[in-house]
Order: sequence, then C-alpha cells, then structure tokens
Amino acid sequence: MDLFSLAAPFYDGLMKAVGHHKMIKKALGQVRIKPDDVICDIGAGTGQLSRLLPADNKLIMVDSSAEMLKKARKKVPSQTVKIVTSRAQNLPLEDNSCDLVFCIDALHHFERTGSALAEMKRILRNKGAIVILEFDPVDRKTRIMQWLEELAGEPGCFYSPDKLAAFFEKFGCSTAVVELSSWQYVLLASDDLKERRDAGGF
Repeated sequence: MDLFSLAAPFYDGLMKAVGHHKMIKKALGQVRIKPDDVICDIGAGTGQLSRLLPADNKLIMVDSSAEMLKKARKKVPSQTVKIVTSRAQNLPLEDNSCDLVFCIDALHHFERTGSALAEMKRILRNKGAIVILEFDPVDRKTRIMQWLEELAGEPGCFYSPDKLAAFFEKFGCSTAVVELSSWQYVLLASDDLKERRDAGGF
C-alpha cells in the first residue's frame, strides 16, 4: 500500500492543521469559473479543492489512490462528479474535454512529470486554462518539505516557476506565474492568456 493510501484516513485533519485550504483558495482565486466549465482536478486526493468549487459544474477528480478518492466522493454530489483512479501521465480522458485543469500541491509527486504536463495540455479545450500550485525549490521551506517527504518514502521533484513554464511554452501555451508567498506559486497556462484576461477569464 502506498503512502497516500495509508494517509487517507487522517489526511484532511493534517491539511487543516497546516492551513492547506487557505493556499487552495488563493490558487482558485486566480481564475473565473463559468457555469458550463468542465473542471478536472488532477491529483485530487481527498477532494479538498472540490469543496470550494461551484456545485453545478461538471467535475472530474483524478488520483492514483483509490483510498483518497473514497474520501473525496463523500464531499461532492454524485450527479456532477466523475471519479477516475489513474496516474497523471496516462489520463483516460478524451482530447479537448476540459475547460479548467487544476493540479494543486500534487505535481511534485508524479513519477513522469513531462508526460503528466503533456496530458494536461491534451485534455484542455481551446482557450481553456491550466492552474498548477507548486513550491519553489530554491526556498528553504521547500527543501525541508522535500526532505521530510523523502523520509516518508515519497521522493518528490520540485520545479521552479521558470522551468515549469518552459514545459507548457513548448506545447504552444502562453504562461503567467503568480507568487503566493516566498515559496508557493501558481502557474497559469493557456493557448491565449491575453484573450482570457480580456474576456475576464482570469
């Protein structure tokens, strides 16, 4: 059994203790969600992002841990959510099927980061947006977090904002970085960030 399956029963309590919901709110505040948007949450875990999303939007929650997703299922109405147990590098979703793709505090856990980012772009609809919340590896707090995760058997790979942006720019996206703190940032990627902003999309 992997680390996150073992952590599922007490994960929400731990995240509440460290104020994780505040960070999620900051990330969510970077985009405007339209009523007809299809939202995909990759690395959804126990569904903490889902509790802050509009109830009527179609939501796809993806995670490799079935135990974490069992917890997530209890937080969302079944008629508006699809639960998918899958690794991020091989998503069982159709091309151009999602308007907003979120990846909140999860990317550094993925085994094949480049493939996962390519999958996010593949499922994104034209003029959609990808929103990734991550931790800057140059900051001491990130290095401490990485060390603790390695001790727990979860080696992570943290990317700087510039390096992460370069991945999406290779796919033809324009990008923007929003610094949430000295060590936390949100990367926004879209086919056309300017058009989304002009239309009130961010």
